[in-house]
Order: sequence, then structure tokens, then C-alpha cells
Amino acid sequence: MSLDPKSLELFVRVAALGAIGKAGAELGLSRTAATQRIQDLEKAVGAQLLHRTTRTVSLSVDGEIFLGHAPEAAGPGRADRGHPALHHQGHRPRHRLSAASR
Repeated sequence: MSLDPKSLELFVRVAALGAIGKAGAELGLSRTAATQRIQDLEKAVGAQLLHRTTRTVSLSVDGEIFLGHAPEAAGPGRADRGHPALHHQGHRPRHRLSAASR
């Protein structure tokens, strides 16, 4: 599974503009659709990428790291394990995979 390129583009624009609604409008999305895409992206990578208040949006620490890797994040299989860039000290992915040995 790969990350949705339009959601990645939206995330990059949100980071640049500091506003989900403005970024969504630039990409032809309603505020609600843009917010849902960001939430889905955060679920896919297993980390909160943005800090939201009623008036501002800013990048979280994980969001800053992810922003530097957003173009390459759409590679195959990345969303299943969380993005490798988020596996820095102190961050643990939510998902663990295990296989039975024979």
C-alpha cells in the first residue's frame, strides 16, 4: 500500500500555508475533505503530523520530519509500517508485525 499522492501534496501545502482550508482550496477540496485527507494520512503513517487549534495549524515534531521525506513517502509498503523517518528516538510505531517461525 502506498500513500495517496494528493494527500501528500495537501500536507506539503498545509505546512507551507499553515491552514488546512486554504491548502484544500488550492487543490480543489472543501475544508472538510481536506481535514479528512490529513487525518487519513496521519493514520496511514501512524503519527500526528499537525498540531491544530481553532485558529492555527502547525507541524508536530513528526510532521517536520515527515515533511522532509514526503515526496519519497509514496513508495510501496511504507504506509503499512509507518514512515521510516518517524522511527527516530522516542517514537514507536503503533503497528507491529510478527511471523511464526517453522
